[in-house]
Amino acid sequence: MADLMLVMSCLLGQSESIDVTRYAPIFSKHDDHPWDAVYKSFFVRTFTTGETYFHRLSFDAPWNSFQRFSREEEAYSALLQQLDAIDHLPRSEMERATPIRRLVFFRDLWTVFERLESMSSKPRGTELRERIARIMRRLELTDDEIQHLPDTLA
Repeated sequence: MADLMLVMSCLLGQSESIDVTRYAPIFSKHDDHPWDAVYKSFFVRTFTTGETYFHRLSFDAPWNSFQRFSREEEAYSALLQQLDAIDHLPRSEMERATPIRRLVFFRDLWTVFERLESMSSKPRGTELRERIARIMRRLELTDDEIQHLPDTLA
Protein backbone atom coordinates (compact mmCIF):
# COMPACT_ATOMS: atom_id res chain seq x y z
CA MET A 1 0.00 0.00 0.00
CA ALA A 2 2.86 2.42 0.81
CA ASP A 3 4.27 1.79 -2.68
CA LEU A 4 0.95 2.68 -4.27
CA MET A 5 0.66 5.82 -2.14
CA LEU A 6 4.16 6.88 -3.18
CA VAL A 7 3.42 6.40 -6.87
CA MET A 8 0.12 8.27 -6.59
CA SER A 9 1.68 11.17 -4.71
CA CYS A 10 4.47 11.35 -7.29
CA LEU A 11 1.93 11.58 -10.07
CA LEU A 12 -0.28 14.04 -8.18
CA GLY A 13 2.64 16.27 -7.28
CA GLN A 14 2.71 16.32 -3.50
CA SER A 15 5.93 17.15 -1.65
CA GLU A 16 6.80 16.94 1.98
CA SER A 17 9.52 16.11 4.43
CA ILE A 18 9.55 12.36 4.88
CA ASP A 19 11.77 9.46 5.80
CA VAL A 20 12.68 8.25 2.31
CA THR A 21 13.86 4.89 3.62
CA ARG A 22 10.21 3.97 4.37
CA TYR A 23 9.41 3.82 0.67
CA ALA A 24 10.39 1.43 -2.06
CA PRO A 25 12.29 2.81 -5.04
CA ILE A 26 10.09 4.27 -7.76
CA PHE A 27 11.51 2.59 -10.86
CA SER A 28 12.79 -0.75 -9.55
CA LYS A 29 12.42 -3.17 -6.68
CA HIS A 30 16.10 -2.62 -5.91
CA ASP A 31 17.51 0.51 -4.23
CA ASP A 32 20.61 0.49 -6.38
CA HIS A 33 18.91 0.72 -9.79
CA PRO A 34 20.50 3.55 -11.84
CA TRP A 35 17.14 5.22 -12.63
CA ASP A 36 16.36 5.53 -8.92
CA ALA A 37 19.86 6.76 -8.09
CA VAL A 38 19.52 9.64 -10.57
CA TYR A 39 15.98 10.39 -9.40
CA LYS A 40 17.20 10.64 -5.80
CA SER A 41 20.09 12.90 -6.81
CA PHE A 42 17.68 15.38 -8.35
CA PHE A 43 14.59 15.12 -6.13
CA VAL A 44 15.72 14.07 -2.63
CA ARG A 45 17.70 16.18 -0.15
CA THR A 46 18.97 15.40 3.32
CA PHE A 47 19.70 18.55 5.27
CA THR A 48 22.31 19.07 7.99
CA THR A 49 19.53 18.60 10.55
CA GLY A 50 19.09 15.04 9.28
CA GLU A 51 15.67 15.86 7.87
CA THR A 52 15.03 14.40 4.43
CA TYR A 53 12.97 16.28 1.88
CA PHE A 54 11.51 14.31 -0.99
CA HIS A 55 10.18 16.57 -3.72
CA ARG A 56 7.36 14.60 -5.35
CA LEU A 57 6.38 17.31 -7.81
CA SER A 58 8.38 16.12 -10.77
CA PHE A 59 6.62 18.55 -13.10
CA ASP A 60 8.75 21.30 -11.59
CA ALA A 61 12.27 20.58 -10.43
CA PRO A 62 12.66 21.46 -6.75
CA TRP A 63 15.97 23.23 -6.96
CA ASN A 64 16.18 26.36 -9.08
CA SER A 65 19.87 26.32 -9.89
CA PHE A 66 21.26 22.95 -8.82
CA GLN A 67 24.02 24.74 -6.91
CA ARG A 68 24.97 21.46 -5.29
CA PHE A 69 26.34 20.19 -8.60
CA SER A 70 28.04 23.51 -9.31
CA ARG A 71 29.83 23.78 -5.98
CA GLU A 72 30.32 20.23 -4.71
CA GLU A 73 32.77 18.21 -6.78
CA GLU A 74 31.80 14.98 -5.04
CA ALA A 75 28.08 15.44 -5.81
CA TYR A 76 28.83 16.38 -9.42
CA SER A 77 31.16 13.41 -9.95
CA ALA A 78 28.67 11.01 -8.37
CA LEU A 79 25.90 12.32 -10.64
CA LEU A 80 28.09 11.88 -13.74
CA GLN A 81 28.73 8.27 -12.70
CA GLN A 82 25.00 7.70 -12.18
CA LEU A 83 24.18 9.14 -15.60
CA ASP A 84 26.92 7.00 -17.19
CA ALA A 85 25.45 3.91 -15.51
CA ILE A 86 22.09 4.66 -17.12
CA ASP A 87 23.70 5.37 -20.48
CA HIS A 88 25.33 1.94 -20.41
CA LEU A 89 22.18 0.01 -19.51
CA PRO A 90 21.15 -2.63 -22.07
CA ARG A 91 18.21 -2.04 -24.39
CA SER A 92 16.11 -4.37 -22.24
CA GLU A 93 16.30 -1.86 -19.38
CA MET A 94 15.91 1.26 -21.50
CA GLU A 95 14.28 1.13 -24.92
CA ARG A 96 12.35 -2.05 -24.08
CA ALA A 97 11.19 -1.00 -20.63
CA THR A 98 7.44 -0.49 -20.36
CA PRO A 99 6.20 2.70 -22.04
CA ILE A 100 4.66 4.12 -18.85
CA ARG A 101 7.85 3.53 -16.88
CA ARG A 102 9.90 5.25 -19.59
CA LEU A 103 7.42 8.11 -19.82
CA VAL A 104 7.52 8.84 -16.08
CA PHE A 105 11.32 8.85 -16.02
CA PHE A 106 11.40 10.98 -19.19
CA ARG A 107 9.10 13.50 -17.49
CA ASP A 108 11.36 13.64 -14.43
CA LEU A 109 14.46 14.17 -16.55
CA TRP A 110 12.75 16.82 -18.69
CA THR A 111 12.06 19.08 -15.72
CA VAL A 112 15.69 18.80 -14.64
CA PHE A 113 16.92 19.34 -18.21
CA GLU A 114 15.04 22.63 -18.43
CA ARG A 115 16.33 23.89 -15.09
CA LEU A 116 19.95 23.03 -15.84
CA GLU A 117 20.02 25.79 -18.45
CA SER A 118 20.18 28.31 -15.60
CA MET A 119 22.82 26.42 -13.60
CA SER A 120 25.51 28.82 -12.35
CA SER A 121 28.34 26.63 -13.67
CA LYS A 122 27.60 26.80 -17.40
CA PRO A 123 30.14 24.12 -18.43
CA ARG A 124 28.75 21.66 -15.89
CA GLY A 125 25.17 22.53 -16.80
CA THR A 126 25.94 21.94 -20.48
CA GLU A 127 27.63 18.61 -19.71
CA LEU A 128 24.68 17.44 -17.62
CA ARG A 129 22.14 18.55 -20.25
CA GLU A 130 24.01 16.66 -22.98
CA ARG A 131 24.09 13.47 -20.92
CA ILE A 132 20.44 13.79 -19.91
CA ALA A 133 19.41 14.47 -23.52
CA ARG A 134 21.20 11.29 -24.62
CA ILE A 135 19.29 9.31 -21.99
CA MET A 136 15.99 10.98 -22.90
CA ARG A 137 16.46 9.96 -26.54
CA ARG A 138 16.69 6.34 -25.39
CA LEU A 139 13.47 6.73 -23.39
CA GLU A 140 11.37 8.25 -26.18
CA LEU A 141 8.14 6.47 -27.00
CA THR A 142 7.23 5.40 -30.51
CA ASP A 143 4.04 6.71 -32.10
CA ASP A 144 2.47 3.29 -31.58
CA GLU A 145 3.41 3.26 -27.88
CA ILE A 146 1.90 6.71 -27.43
CA GLN A 147 -1.34 5.61 -29.12
CA HIS A 148 -1.61 2.65 -26.73
CA LEU A 149 -1.06 4.57 -23.49
CA PRO A 150 -4.03 4.32 -21.12
CA ASP A 151 -6.51 7.18 -21.34
CA THR A 152 -6.47 8.49 -17.78
CA LEU A 153 -8.71 11.46 -18.56
CA ALA A 154 -11.70 9.47 -19.77
